[in-house]
Amino acid sequence: MLTMTKQKMLFIIISVLLELMTPKASAIKLTLSDEGLIALDEYSRRIPGLKATILEKRDIEGSGVEFDIYFPSNKYPDNSIYYFFSKHKLKEVFEGIDVASYDAFELKFTLISVDGNDSPDSGGALIVGAHVNGAYRPEAISLSESKSRSSISTTRIDTDRISNVGFTAHMLTPRGWDPNGTAVTLLIEPVLNAVSMPQAKEDVRTEPKGKIIYVDSSAFGANNGSSWIDAFKYLQDGLAEASESEQIWVAEGIYKPDRGKNKKKGDRTTSFVLKKGVAIYGSFPSGGGAWEDINPQINTTTLSGDLQGNDARDIVPAKLLGDATRDDNCYRVVSVSGTDFNTLLEGFIITCGNAKGASQSSYNKGGGLYCKSGNLTLSNCVFKANSGMLGGAMYNLKGNPLLINCTFLLNYANDSGGAVYSSRGSPILYNCVFGSNLAREKGGGVYNEYNSPIKINCTFSGNRAYAGGGIYCNKSKAIISNCILWGNSSRYGKLEPSQIYASESNIDHSCIQGLTRDLAGKGNISLDPNFLNAAENDFNLKVGSPCIDAGINDSLPPEINTDVDGTLRVKDGNNDGTTNIDIGAQEF
Repeated sequence: MLTMTKQKMLFIIISVLLELMTPKASAIKLTLSDEGLIALDEYSRRIPGLKATILEKRDIEGSGVEFDIYFPSNKYPDNSIYYFFSKHKLKEVFEGIDVASYDAFELKFTLISVDGNDSPDSGGALIVGAHVNGAYRPEAISLSESKSRSSISTTRIDTDRISNVGFTAHMLTPRGWDPNGTAVTLLIEPVLNAVSMPQAKEDVRTEPKGKIIYVDSSAFGANNGSSWIDAFKYLQDGLAEASESEQIWVAEGIYKPDRGKNKKKGDRTTSFVLKKGVAIYGSFPSGGGAWEDINPQINTTTLSGDLQGNDARDIVPAKLLGDATRDDNCYRVVSVSGTDFNTLLEGFIITCGNAKGASQSSYNKGGGLYCKSGNLTLSNCVFKANSGMLGGAMYNLKGNPLLINCTFLLNYANDSGGAVYSSRGSPILYNCVFGSNLAREKGGGVYNEYNSPIKINCTFSGNRAYAGGGIYCNKSKAIISNCILWGNSSRYGKLEPSQIYASESNIDHSCIQGLTRDLAGKGNISLDPNFLNAAENDFNLKVGSPCIDAGINDSLPPEINTDVDGTLRVKDGNNDGTTNIDIGAQEF
């Protein structure tokens, strides 16, 4: 369950995870002092085509190192800098104290100025993170003047196998980018004393603070949103009432975007337009309840594009877009633009959107959700039986949505992106499932172009397309860790290009059918994951699955301590005495 506190914690988790191979480095020194660890020497020319540069580096006595970094544009790879120190037995050149006494590597990042302005104020963020052997914990420093300008990043140290240490910085500013580039001054300091990585905790739900607006389709009171008895009957009325930093609590039921004050029934162009900073929680029981009563498995809260309630049942994905009973459905169920990561939608089923409109109006994209130049957090949502020309369930353009514990089933795109189509924006996906989605052309599960999407502990299976049944990357570099890509199909059958079609990607600790040398990164396997019932989109693991305890713990943020089904992770699933996360979206 994402509380407002967890939202702020997860806002920082929005960037690029990079697995670097060990370079051929000359004798470079890493300083290890009583105050911690810090990389002092540059190695940033490893990634081809990089244009971001360090203009100047200044050692600040008694503090750390200050960097002037120039980012030419807001497009990968121009918006990223990689600053690394590498050597095969790295600890032999450590100075100061015994590195073995440390459990983790911590760096404090402080934004000093942007383009010489020490009080920047925009909607973007600078993503920063300490990096050890590919383990990377991204943090964000907001460019808003009113928010904190410092953040601490922590990654675990394996003192016997250190091969590269450093930091990365990634500029994330969707709008307002200076056409001549942006220069950032960043102070990096070691953190005092030895530290330990945070561990997963019990999933304790903390009720968020702020004004609550209530919505319940069965409410019988004054229908003004002030309480469960007097709840609005229609979600559109709750959205009209809500302001930034407020919440909407929604009881189980079916909610359609053409219902509510000033809404015209049957209007296919209408949708639920999310508001910046408004958190919407579904899955409360009918009649209302307390925060602890939220239960998506029992209380089904549906956002439906079936405006007339006449859709045929059990339509196969290939027939969704052309089915006559869906011709009167809304083009998109949910719309997002200009929002931030505090904009939250949690605990909903989003279904029956049919983006079959004219291409010039964009009503042919994103049947379930259409996102343009907006950031938001989607948690515990199910996208099912949505369709469109591009992005059957979700279309993302220049946005950076964060998806946690979401499921995409039986969606269809007549062109590309059966479930998700993403262009020039980088979605971040944790614990997400993509099952039985279909695209006629490319990317049965996900289609990416001109971006750097991140997928951690996700499962792709049974998705189909002409090319890239699971994932298709066009001029994109996907970052994939702890994922299962198995049973997806394309014109290549079920070989590796059917699981993921990409010219380059960083993939580690994942299970990939038909794995070849091209993708054979660290910890990857090509063994049958042994799903419980893949034919019914049940991707839980059977006893003895090679994916149990085969992942890397550092990839999943500790704030996300349950899987897509709500099961606590991480557990020792194979009882070998070592607690490792499972590969895939579901913990055994």
